[in-house]
Amino acid sequence: MRPFVLRALAAACCTALGIGLSDGGALAAAPPSEFPAPDLKPADLKRADFKPSPLKRAQLAERAGDYRRAITLYCAAADQGYSDAAAAIGRFYLTGRGVPRNPDIAAAWLRLAAFEGNADAGTALRRLALQARLGPRVAASGCARRDATYAQVPPRPSTPAERRAVERLVAGIAPKYRIDPALVLAIIAVESDFQRDAVSPKNALGLMQLMPETAERFGVRNPFDAEENIAGGVRYLHWLLGYFEGRVPLVLAGYNAGEGAVERYGGVPPFPETRDYISRIRALYPYARHPYERVALR
Repeated sequence: MRPFVLRALAAACCTALGIGLSDGGALAAAPPSEFPAPDLKPADLKRADFKPSPLKRAQLAERAGDYRRAITLYCAAADQGYSDAAAAIGRFYLTGRGVPRNPDIAAAWLRLAAFEGNADAGTALRRLALQARLGPRVAASGCARRDATYAQVPPRPSTPAERRAVERLVAGIAPKYRIDPALVLAIIAVESDFQRDAVSPKNALGLMQLMPETAERFGVRNPFDAEENIAGGVRYLHWLLGYFEGRVPLVLAGYNAGEGAVERYGGVPPFPETRDYISRIRALYPYARHPYERVALR
């Protein structure tokens, strides 16, 4: 996310430092292997001109085992836009070092770091997501505004270049399953607005907003990889089209609410969210029928 969001969460984190911290800063769990140790050399400390950045000062405190001070300094570094600092705060909440362990708060910080391009945070976030451990979007604990949850952060708008990249992927993948690319693009537009890193409050992931169990069902290992996410979503669409014999409104209802809900209600469920979802996609893709192939039930 953008630096102003990092600043907001950094302030919240610093507020939280006086609340619920373990006095001894005990190490509850070893840091996961996807996070490298802070890259500081002893020779750095001996240089007369050594003036550590806020991030390096935080790393020094962490290496010294002063986790309470480390988190304070990481918050200050995150306030200045260091994505590595946001990742570090997520790591502390993920492992319970100096703060109560909380995977949801960890995920909030890891999302911010990943959105800023931190690859280590992205790896950890994907692991959390695939283990179905991502809960509701939350902000750092101890926020001055208790209603300022992470879900209320405005989404990052997709760029024309990102849209074109997605369109190229869809054009290559959808025909392999005999699916109209226009239908896939309409679903992506409504589901994620072409944002490959989108995560819904219900934990739907990526461009086609696959739930973790759906991603696993259709062979998606990394739902934040655009090509893999689209391929998994298209395979699911192919299955739904066969299951509902090409009736697009039922396919869309199944994609949104699950095929079980469509079966229970004998058609489009009466859920306002699902009906609105179908209307929005039909505005982009107005066809009621789509060619289909019979598929095995699973």
